[in-house]
Amino acid sequence: MSDIIDAAAPPPITPPQESGPVQSPDIPHAVIPADELTRLVHGLYFIFLGYLAALSATVELIIVAPVSATIEQFVAASIRPFLFLVAGTGILGILAGSWRLCQVRAVGRQWRLCTRGLLVLAVLMAYLFPFFCMWRRLPDNLYLLGHMLVWMGALICHAGLLNLTMGAFGRFAGRTSMVVQSILFAWITLVLLFIPFVVIARQLVLADTQGVDPVRALQFFLEHLPPFMTLGLLLPFSLTLSLVWAAKDIALRWQARGTDPS
Repeated sequence: MSDIIDAAAPPPITPPQESGPVQSPDIPHAVIPADELTRLVHGLYFIFLGYLAALSATVELIIVAPVSATIEQFVAASIRPFLFLVAGTGILGILAGSWRLCQVRAVGRQWRLCTRGLLVLAVLMAYLFPFFCMWRRLPDNLYLLGHMLVWMGALICHAGLLNLTMGAFGRFAGRTSMVVQSILFAWITLVLLFIPFVVIARQLVLADTQGVDPVRALQFFLEHLPPFMTLGLLLPFSLTLSLVWAAKDIALRWQARGTDPS
């Protein structure tokens, strides 16, 4: 009887199964329509550039004190109208960006609530901006001063709400770090901007009621403020704009891929 050597049978060859698409942090959890994605990118660009223009011109109009009467007349005649134009363009950019973001519906319910608030605050800022311009020319007018303070408060609230809006976007995009940063930056805006604003606003109203030029009082206060505290007043805006820029990069990647998860 011959020995029969049983060779080990090779494992059956199975055809490779098709695997699902590999998800990455850059892919949204739900496909955003192409038109809404375009509005998202436009809105983020408008808000980023609008903030840069509005903040730079507003700081120049308020903080920079003229050296002499001659220079003051020169600034009023040439540079100041240009600064008003730049600041107004920035406010319109913020309004346009808030409107475009409000048109994006696919990001989620929290996003829609935040963007509606951004649009309301942006409309209020656009309405009150002419009062700011008139106050800068007539700083001893208490009525205009009140409107200017409401305008500044709306700008600060817009920046704080913008942080929460970027947090809603980060949650939709699966970016935990962006969500954490948005909450942290919102608190930084509250502590470093809104609380000092309330204190400064009270001092400006008191100065105006006592016959002191509020612009001179504000400039005197800022001149004697330590440099690190002055930097702290501008830090929340830079942190907020960094979130906006990061969200813009994510939206551009989605747009380049056509929001196709595969």
